[in-house]
Amino acid sequence: MKSYGIKRSSRLILLLIYTFISVIFAFIYLTKSGAQRDGFCFENPFFYLITITTLCFIVLVHTSISSRHKPIVVFGFLLLFLFLSEISYCIFYGEIISEGVLDSIIETNSHEVTSMTKQALLIIGPAFITTFLFLFVLKKLIFVKFRIFVPLSLYILILSVVLLFLVTKSSLKSDIKNGHLKSSVSVIRTIFPAVLGDLSYLLASYASTDIYSNTNEIEKFNQAVILPPNKPDNDLIVFIMGESSLVSRYSAYGYHQQTTPFMTNIFSQNGGCIIPNSHSAAALTRDSIPMTLSFNVPESNDNLFDNKSIIEMAKFNDYKTYWLASAAQAIQGTFNSKFGFIARKSDVITFSEDLLDINLSQLLEDTLQK
Repeated sequence: MKSYGIKRSSRLILLLIYTFISVIFAFIYLTKSGAQRDGFCFENPFFYLITITTLCFIVLVHTSISSRHKPIVVFGFLLLFLFLSEISYCIFYGEIISEGVLDSIIETNSHEVTSMTKQALLIIGPAFITTFLFLFVLKKLIFVKFRIFVPLSLYILILSVVLLFLVTKSSLKSDIKNGHLKSSVSVIRTIFPAVLGDLSYLLASYASTDIYSNTNEIEKFNQAVILPPNKPDNDLIVFIMGESSLVSRYSAYGYHQQTTPFMTNIFSQNGGCIIPNSHSAAALTRDSIPMTLSFNVPESNDNLFDNKSIIEMAKFNDYKTYWLASAAQAIQGTFNSKFGFIARKSDVITFSEDLLDINLSQLLEDTLQK
């Protein structure tokens, strides 16, 4: 009887610890995701839903790791590692994993993966070590076990209600019918932010219809466009877009040492100008290029699909368009990325053999000579 009382007390203490972790996680998620802007989290019903789903998730992970069956232990280890990776990401970057980051994982190429290896190790390295520590503690020092029925049933019940809502809600039903699953899965991420939400979003990205593969001409101009004369004055227009870099080290922008003589020469000529205090439209290439070359905005992709981009507007004015990029920005597969959607509308798409953008000058010269 005494042993039973000790086990029951230990189970209660551990449950309180897991509840506290879930509350902290729910608070951080709501505040960092921007879902909770004003007022207290305790007034937000999503706070309690996230706390419950996270607590159920943690108890399920604990139960899996405590199992005697190795496949279940491995499964619990993987879930714990992913959960700690999310926490590690939040600590390292000061924000939760966004949908933009998840999209970048799906739409990346081998070069970008390699370039991000160091940062990825800074996130998953500590998470991997901590996961092993937790595994050791739960296996060797803590012998508390929970009944799996209650947390599993509650977890499945909430998930079933969410899925039923997604299927019946008219605005989301049409997206699901057309194969656009990511907007619906965003609801799951809101209520199940611990691992399940991110995994569901990645899975939905793979399963969704490739909305960026359409090459049909867009007929509509954005309302902000002032249509030019039918016969443009310039026979040739070269638009050069480079990677974001530190403006304070450009002599063209006032740096005391001569670091950009070519730029300075170009923009000091008649008709040239330099715009100070400018910045990139976004920190990620996949978002920055569409917002620069089309009317795409962060809140919605509607303008990307409904309005002509700069490529299509050039073609409308009888220009033959060329898209030149380095091998590092090669658009793979079915061009399943935002800027790939714009690039595909070009008459000619060419990538250099070298990964460095600096070698694009030779590709541009060769193209101009042709």
